Amino acid sequence: PSVGVRRNLAGDIVEEPAPSAPPSYVGGGMPPAQPRPPMPSTPKVDHIRIDVPAKKSSSGGMIALVVVLVAALAGGFWWKSQNSSNPKENTEKFFKAVLSKDYATAYSLLHISDADKSKMASADDLKKTMQTKYDIPGLGQKSQEDINEMANIKIGGYGEPKIDGDKATVNVDIQGSIAGQTFDKKVDIPLVKEGGVWKVGGGVGNLMGAGSMK
Repeated sequence: PSVGVRRNLAGDIVEEPAPSAPPSYVGGGMPPAQPRPPMPSTPKVDHIRIDVPAKKSSSGGMIALVVVLVAALAGGFWWKSQNSSNPKENTEKFFKAVLSKDYATAYSLLHISDADKSKMASADDLKKTMQTKYDIPGLGQKSQEDINEMANIKIGGYGEPKIDGDKATVNVDIQGSIAGQTFDKKVDIPLVKEGGVWKVGGGVGNLMGAGSMK
């Protein structure tokens, strides 16, 4: 058998198909370029956000300062309104202090004249004055403190103050009973304003009956 000839089992020659010619390209050269696969899409970015720590505003501190100042002023006004001196209130405080033997409070509300300052320099001096005994007709030796207790002195009421500059008067209703007789004295108590505080005046010898009788 000839070399390169193919036969089947019957001995017949099997024709080999002629090899196909390589494809020709117009213009020669490299085959046409294949389309490139699409690149993965990049998300569109409208803007870039950069978080920068906010600068602390000085206006916040100023507002806080204003609030503190307003609160302080309001507190000062409240304190002044709560502690303002009033002739009627101070007269009531004075007599309550005297009758309860609270001479420290009574002394703080007592106007001391220049003539009495040497003998009324402290609350102890006021206490001694209230405890000094005098010869009272029909009663013997009694102090103002004794009389207050014996007569069961009490205050029936306080009138509205009459103010004239740094001076004022408050009418006080002094009631009691002694030696079987009751009394009801309405007394104008004088007051003097010292350093913004109304203080009871009229002399240290007339603490329970200063002023004019009505």
